[in-house]
Amino acid sequence: MFSILNDVTRLMKLTFPRNNGPQSTLLINELIAEEHLSSDFTFTLQLLSDNADIALKDVQGKMVCVELLRDDRSTRYFNGYCFEFSLQKIDNGTAVYQMILKPWLALLRLRTDFYIFHNQTLAEQTKEIFLDYGTASYEIKIHDGDHKRTFTVQYDESDYNFLHRHWEEHGLHYWYEHTASGHRLMLSDYSMAAEPIDGNPAIPLHHDGGSNKFDKISNWQPQRSIVSGKVSYSSFDFKAPTPVVVTDTSQHRQGDVHKIEVYRYHGLYGYKDSAMGALLAKRRMEQIDASGKTFTATSDSRYIKPGRWFRLTKDSLSQSFQGSNTEYEFLILRASHTARNNLLNSEGGEAYYSNSFTCLRRNVRWRPPVGFNSQPIKVAGNDTATVVGPAGEEIYTDKYGRIKVQFHWDRMGKLDEKSSCWLRVATPWADKNFGMIAIPRIGTEVLIGYLQGNPDRPYVAGQFYNQRDSGSR
Repeated sequence: MFSILNDVTRLMKLTFPRNNGPQSTLLINELIAEEHLSSDFTFTLQLLSDNADIALKDVQGKMVCVELLRDDRSTRYFNGYCFEFSLQKIDNGTAVYQMILKPWLALLRLRTDFYIFHNQTLAEQTKEIFLDYGTASYEIKIHDGDHKRTFTVQYDESDYNFLHRHWEEHGLHYWYEHTASGHRLMLSDYSMAAEPIDGNPAIPLHHDGGSNKFDKISNWQPQRSIVSGKVSYSSFDFKAPTPVVVTDTSQHRQGDVHKIEVYRYHGLYGYKDSAMGALLAKRRMEQIDASGKTFTATSDSRYIKPGRWFRLTKDSLSQSFQGSNTEYEFLILRASHTARNNLLNSEGGEAYYSNSFTCLRRNVRWRPPVGFNSQPIKVAGNDTATVVGPAGEEIYTDKYGRIKVQFHWDRMGKLDEKSSCWLRVATPWADKNFGMIAIPRIGTEVLIGYLQGNPDRPYVAGQFYNQRDSGSR
């Protein structure tokens, strides 16, 4: 046993909250932590032990917590699951390991599926996916309403991508709250309801960096970027066949810049009415506005945490801050932490902590941009499916000539009228006074296309003979 293992007065301490860690002692020497709203955190730990033969699989998947001691003797927790564990080197008899911690949500990257969600809100879809992960700890707070969606498809994508794709589309963001015993995902659509940082929300600014006082900001850099100033959407519904166009305009000033427009066609059934379209356009405008002015900083405050806000205060500045308190209250978007215990003799020196972070004014609503942490899903080709309906029926249709199908990739469908939404059927001739129609019968194999490649917008493009129909030819 080497002497550093007996030191219990260090800046950081490593624990296994479920008391299932290895028998050998592991001490944390260094922490590099990356946190960002609506993204996985990544905590990279350098660990020391007197045992170079710790079985790697005995640590993998375990919950681990780093306890960082603050200047007031309170604790900042960095909690996560061990996704990677490796032996890096042996230094003068000391085994040096590396451990990478990530949130339980990162497990959702590992499962890919084809799945249909019927008549559920986004919160209900989220909860249904989370049910399959026993480690899930979360809280959902949606303020703007969450309408039921008739038909939503997870099409050959991970659970992680599916959820992020829809969270981003609907303007939901998340962050994590860490404790000694776990971490909880907090999902919300209203960033201005954020809680302040632990302790005193005020953090002083020392531009000269001359103060020895802890928990201060030593560098503060405002930044502006030119962004679009107008969002317009349009959508189409065959039940009211006139495109519905909605617009939202930025309320933020950004110098001598024209309000450049972002126009997007939301596709068939992109939104059911102008009110819903206006809400989507407003969310998109808020996403853009939030990127127009941000602030970056460096500090030694161990209270910095994404998803929380702080108040910037004057300390060594000669001039006073002007304006209201809220003007100098900032929501933390991203933080990079570096902490060292300096346990190895070769490194020497005292324990060390610093961070850099990005923030924006708390009265500016933050939403993750579409594609911030997801990839778009576009179906590249066609599928085939089987026409379905109630037992004993030959034809099952509605007044628009639509039908229902069972997709061949659907493992959960029961080959009945609940297997899909209503699908429109393409026909060679459709007119107000003339045309033709051929309703596919139950059991027929049909060709499925997707409007704009959107898996949520299937339609029937044609019909096929297959072996089932061979006796009729």
